[in-house]
Amino acid sequence: MHEDYASIFKEYSEKIEARVKLLRHEYADYIRSLRINPSHVSLPIDLLFDVVRNHFVDLHRMKIFHQIENANSVKIAAYQTFWIARIKPIQVTRVDTENPQRFLLINEFFAIHALISQLYNNASLSSNDLKQWNKFIQQLAYHLRFRVLDPRSLELAIIALGTRDVFPRRNENEGDRSII
Repeated sequence: MHEDYASIFKEYSEKIEARVKLLRHEYADYIRSLRINPSHVSLPIDLLFDVVRNHFVDLHRMKIFHQIENANSVKIAAYQTFWIARIKPIQVTRVDTENPQRFLLINEFFAIHALISQLYNNASLSSNDLKQWNKFIQQLAYHLRFRVLDPRSLELAIIALGTRDVFPRRNENEGDRSII
């Protein structure tokens, strides 16, 4: 084990343990919400520990680089989301033959589930907001799987979620204003 990791583990051991426990709880909640048979998926502790270890190592380095004592909740959520999507800790042990696509982005949607649980109260969304939210979630899951993202770009996306349209959107009848 790298010498730097040992000191990080020592410094953050309680937080690492708490984060692993939290993510195991989020995993159980996520699988239950999807109504997936728990015997069809697993969350190996070594993969979950890799997620949490990399999350804490990156945050530790970021804190040193920026000379800050604490990372804000958006940064923490962005790094966690990134590492869940990167390591893909959920293992599918048996695919549902009736709906195999539901397993394609299971880790990416788990990363988003953990992000939402950490930062938002999604119980109070209106139906219109929920429609927009679901559109964003689908795009985010796609990008986590098929595009190159890093924690900083995820942080920007999370911050953007807190904004409303500042300018009214053009409607499609106003003509194409693109240069291309």
